[in-house]
Amino acid sequence: MFAIERQRMIKKLLQENDHVSVAELSCCLNVSEVTIRRDLEKLEGERFLMRTHGGAVLLDSAGNAPLPEREAGQFPELHGSSGDIAALAAQMAPDAGVIYLGSGPASDAVVPLLSQKQDLIVLTCSLPMAAALYRLRNLRVIIPGGTVLPSGLIYGNSVQETLETMHIGTAFIEADGFNARGFTARDQDFCALVRSIGRISDNVVFLCTAEAYGHISFFNIGDLTLADSIITTAEIDDSFKEACADRHIRLYTTYSL
Repeated sequence: MFAIERQRMIKKLLQENDHVSVAELSCCLNVSEVTIRRDLEKLEGERFLMRTHGGAVLLDSAGNAPLPEREAGQFPELHGSSGDIAALAAQMAPDAGVIYLGSGPASDAVVPLLSQKQDLIVLTCSLPMAAALYRLRNLRVIIPGGTVLPSGLIYGNSVQETLETMHIGTAFIEADGFNARGFTARDQDFCALVRSIGRISDNVVFLCTAEAYGHISFFNIGDLTLADSIITTAEIDDSFKEACADRHIRLYTTYSL
């Protein structure tokens, strides 16, 4: 099948379903996932779709991606899906106000779900995240000036100084590891940034994949009290639930969504 035929099929499937996954398209069209990603990149350049983590969503005539058609609190069981962590996070984001959005698979999945938010300002210290957010013309994206690290993180003394002049409503942050003792990450600068973001935020929400639960990375971000809420797809044991309850942390898990 030629590329133009594949892309015509992808358009047809998107118009019928609003969302497609790379794995499904690869199976349906009998080509590799690498080939599908190239097709999606081409169609994204035509402003027909927006690529998401593991797939793509259809853009409307204004170039926006639709929100999922489900009410707050009506979330299916997650089964390790970053997409459903993102769906709840997007519900927490206000139509007007300021949020911080970090980086990671769940954070990436939040981006298209912000397409219909109005008067929302998004602060990020991730260069790849800023590029993704910029495609949503309804948002105002702010990047504090600083050094761009190899990971894409923007950080340095100037970032710290800028953050001290700001106020954030809700901050969405991903950690590489979490347990009853707290949150950890692979990058020391990232840990310092998270602590700075926490100090200027009214509400800190940690987005935690199942893989992060029980994992301990090299650097310590801080204890559980850094979080006001935790959204996770992990099977949480009773001791962790009790630790969150003792600290008045709202815990959203597979079983409570």
